[in-house]
Amino acid sequence: MILAGTRGTVVMRSCQPGIVSGMQVAALAFRLLDPSLMVETLMPDGASCVAGQVLMRVSGDMSAILMAERVALNFAGRISGVATLTSAFVAAAEGRARFTCTRKTTPVLRLVDTLLQLLDEVLARGGADCVLLDNMDSPTLTRAVQTVLGRMGTEASGNKSLPRIREVAATGVDYVSVGALTHSALGLDLGLDYAAT
Repeated sequence: MILAGTRGTVVMRSCQPGIVSGMQVAALAFRLLDPSLMVETLMPDGASCVAGQVLMRVSGDMSAILMAERVALNFAGRISGVATLTSAFVAAAEGRARFTCTRKTTPVLRLVDTLLQLLDEVLARGGADCVLLDNMDSPTLTRAVQTVLGRMGTEASGNKSLPRIREVAATGVDYVSVGALTHSALGLDLGLDYAAT
């Protein structure tokens, strides 16, 4: 139990290596509960961290800090987990593609046209910036990219797992949509420790 008026300092640490993200959201969780809390972000979003690294320091009323703790850690952990997984996909692609995230939706009816007939139709009509190449194996994806000939962007989507990314990126697509970046990312394990002042 924390006595009313107890003041102190805590630090947010990463319990594992990863990519830091969501620090502004974590800081907001503390400040919304108590605007007088002193919040110092020590690691910027996008920075790599090691296990045990201090990411943030928060000082002030301990009751307010403890009430905001779980919300701040959940947001920062979740967002850092997504950043860490995204970083793994980027590294696996070796600079050959950029990544976007997707969200799972109910499938719609699919056209029965073959791949090349559908690409030809899209290219002929024009007006699109990018064509989505969904659920294709790598040889089919390579043919689709060659068919587009750079006339618009190409985005590969559908079951793009981390072990397959290097192969997908080598097909020449411009973007790779990866639903796993959001629905399968594990939160980065973060903790809040009392810091002796």
